[in-house]
Amino acid sequence: MTDEQRTKIIGYARVISNAIPAAPTGEAAEDPLLTFVVDDVAERVMLYLNREDLPDNILRVLARVVVSGFNQATAGMDQTVPEQAVKSLSDNGQSITYSDNVTQYFASADDSAIFGSFTHLLDPYRRIKVVSQ
Repeated sequence: MTDEQRTKIIGYARVISNAIPAAPTGEAAEDPLLTFVVDDVAERVMLYLNREDLPDNILRVLARVVVSGFNQATAGMDQTVPEQAVKSLSDNGQSITYSDNVTQYFASADDSAIFGSFTHLLDPYRRIKVVSQ
């Protein structure tokens, strides 16, 4: 995915949903959660399509998937709880495990959960897996 495509996807997502944070002003960085969701969705789509690039025709579809994923990621977030709360703690083994619900959703959800009903729009752009010897 190119930087231009990322910018277009974020722009389309802002048009679709008011939940997407406003564009940063000056030299402020883009919202890190939004950037994570866009990059993760783009990578998942490229894996789903068996491609190393994203056709410009599907950027609006990706924006809708990003909005859905961003809403899913922020729905369970409690603003009073740190994003990486301690999940478990061991004493003698000195092991600490942190929980991060946002990345867990994207890491554990399958394509049908993330893409939802958009798979039928992505399928025409899917390349066949060819195994050669």
